[in-house]
Amino acid sequence: MKLPATRIKLDASLVYAAEDNPRARAAIRATAALAAEVGADVVAEGVRDQPMADQMLGLVVSKGQGRHFGAPMRFEAFKKHAGLD
Repeated sequence: MKLPATRIKLDASLVYAAEDNPRARAAIRATAALAAEVGADVVAEGVRDQPMADQMLGLVVSKGQGRHFGAPMRFEAFKKHAGLD
């Protein structure tokens, strides 16, 4: 089955809870399985550090966003950072 959505974002509060909450980890694994079934990506929001990124990878979440990957920036700054200017 293909849904119109192509991405499921995990709220940062769920991602943070996964550090010490087995139910949060179970919810993330179930969401990743659902996403795989419907052809969607899963993105973990609020990834703070490498251990958190590693945990998400272990829970089959291969995409993330958060300060670990880069601080938020305005579009003009992003274009310069990415060499698009």
